[in-house]
Amino acid sequence: MTPDRILVNDPALAKGLDHSRIYSAEGVAPIIVLNANKEGFGSILASSSVWDFTTDFPKEITKPLMIPGELDTLVKFVQDHNLQVGSDLSVNFKPMRLVVVEKESDFFVTPRAFSSKPKINPSTGKVLVTEAGKVIFRKIKAVDAASEIVDVTVEHSGEGMSLAEYLVGLAKGQATQNTQSQETSEAAPDELEKQSVEEPAEA
Repeated sequence: MTPDRILVNDPALAKGLDHSRIYSAEGVAPIIVLNANKEGFGSILASSSVWDFTTDFPKEITKPLMIPGELDTLVKFVQDHNLQVGSDLSVNFKPMRLVVVEKESDFFVTPRAFSSKPKINPSTGKVLVTEAGKVIFRKIKAVDAASEIVDVTVEHSGEGMSLAEYLVGLAKGQATQNTQSQETSEAAPDELEKQSVEEPAEA
């Protein structure tokens, strides 16, 4: 399959980001965002835009990718692959595609705050649910361009609680596995290779 253009985002353009959290060092492009809650860790943000023609009208869909990891590892990843703002990971790293994986249960065995991200309606901020009222969870993962893995989606039929209510309940341990707008995957640089051979969970 044709690889996606997975472009490294400029974190300085991220809405609400404290610019002091952008890692700065000689010889390293300002593309690493420091983790505000865990010292020595950070992430690189990237995204791919694709056109969807499965509905009556074509629409452009953005698939975001978060690459978290230890700061030292991220710095080496950036330097080894000469990554800059706007660099294409499919060119600088290896040919890849981003696929959407959705299911009716948390991707983690034990749900915890910010473990898996529910699918939401960006217009209302409400969590999307199935006809049976189950929350739909969603993540985006990087796979080899030649992989036969494709998007796995779950049809929604309505809305549940707001994302804010869901997160509050999750933090208090009250949200269940089955009761944000663009969801991100969490793939560390040394995990991107492993992801290429992983099969998505059944929806």
